[in-house]
Amino acid sequence: MFMSTLGIWDSWIATAYNKINPEKGFTIPPDKRGRHVRKPTQVTPEKIESVKQHVNLFPKVPSHYCRKRTKREYLERGLSVSKMAFLYSKWAAENNLSKSAIATRRQYRDILNSNFNIGFFKPKKDQCSLCSLMRNKSNNRQVREAKKDLWVAHVKNKTKSRALKEKDKNEAIKDKSIAVCSFDLQKQLTCPKSEDSAMYYRSKLNVYNFTVFDHVGRNGTCFLWHEGIGKKGSSEISSSLLQVIRDLVKHGHNDIRFYSDNCAGQNKNRFLFAMYLHLCVKYSIKITHRYLEPGHTQMEADSIHGNIERSTERQDIFDFDGWVEAIEQAKTSLPKYKVKLLSQKSIFCYKDLVKLQNWEYDLKRQPILWKKVREIFINGQEGTIVRVKYDFDSDYVSMSPNKQGRPVNLKTFVPPLAYQGNIELSANTVKDLTYLCDNLHVPLGKQTFLRNVLAGVNPVEEEEVTDLEYESTEEICQSDAEDKRNDTEENTNSAEEDQDLEEV
Repeated sequence: MFMSTLGIWDSWIATAYNKINPEKGFTIPPDKRGRHVRKPTQVTPEKIESVKQHVNLFPKVPSHYCRKRTKREYLERGLSVSKMAFLYSKWAAENNLSKSAIATRRQYRDILNSNFNIGFFKPKKDQCSLCSLMRNKSNNRQVREAKKDLWVAHVKNKTKSRALKEKDKNEAIKDKSIAVCSFDLQKQLTCPKSEDSAMYYRSKLNVYNFTVFDHVGRNGTCFLWHEGIGKKGSSEISSSLLQVIRDLVKHGHNDIRFYSDNCAGQNKNRFLFAMYLHLCVKYSIKITHRYLEPGHTQMEADSIHGNIERSTERQDIFDFDGWVEAIEQAKTSLPKYKVKLLSQKSIFCYKDLVKLQNWEYDLKRQPILWKKVREIFINGQEGTIVRVKYDFDSDYVSMSPNKQGRPVNLKTFVPPLAYQGNIELSANTVKDLTYLCDNLHVPLGKQTFLRNVLAGVNPVEEEEVTDLEYESTEEICQSDAEDKRNDTEENTNSAEEDQDLEEV
């Protein structure tokens, strides 16, 4: 009883007593535990080289956000270090690698982490990095104190932007002339999509889904296209919103309020604002666009994307129609998600309009800091006046983009098409898609779509292909740190913020 109180059991005492050697002074032999541990297998240059060769077989997926200043690469959704290590074992056996050149799973992970800067697409439920830093008591107090003011402003902006969204939604329920929508571009989908291991080593066609959610009607519209039709830049986003605005105007809305994240190449740029100005003047309507606080930009569109990802996780999709059907069936209850297809005839470019205007200075000849803009407001009945806010509680800064002496008649302006011919596609993607079709990894009956895409593109070198647009230094992310912060954007650290999204 007494010994067990000290955590010493009778069996321990009995074992020690039995090992006493009277011939050696009633001593017991030394503890042999840990003396026969096998030394870890050495990581040889041959193993490092074989792992590098295998990792380089996987096509890299562009970041969801800008990549001007970051060297981080991403692997497609569905892959993980464990999955890659499993595929490595099969690949090593198929290529008859010698035993001395094959790394263990643990070595594979260590070599991968040491030699590559690779990320995986993950569900967007991570906490805001700044909030995590401040709430983690293990962080240095001086570090937290240094960021206290920044965090206070950060929390204030988060609370204010979400309160404005809720206020706008309540106003729109009472006033049918008001429409409130949030939107986001889903992390790109791939076609074909399959669990076939050969697919992981081949570049696929990127499919883009831009989702707009109507907060009053509680329905989502998915604008769908692929990289054989267009990119995922401002032209595609503004053309999708152009359709949304026209539909809302047809249904009697003249006060339209948008909410989105801060991705400059897509949601915060002068091409998009020029489209807003064009339609506001043409239809005499008002448009307000507010940007949610980075790290807290989870919206209803994100829940739609989550439903699509969950419903298609184990599903084989070999053509574009397969993605259309999958998205339409992703929601089990009514109303179903509506899918609208973008074609090159419906993608317009506002670059020419921006060139004819002045989006650089306000009416006081001060430069507009587009990267810091939190809200933009345009009232078509005021002519070409554009108002921006750098803080939700500050006054508007006004500007007039139309240049003196040669104003553009926005009531009659017709934007040109963004694309006039075949799209450029990576030569490596063309080669891999051809391989997947020729070797029947894509079933013969599903090959028509991919064959038609391959017949209508211009293969070019990888570095010549880009899917994002940047128009000025104000639209470029400033550092790798900000790019990583954007990777966790659209997430929330509050369970209450998720509650309203469950029904979407």
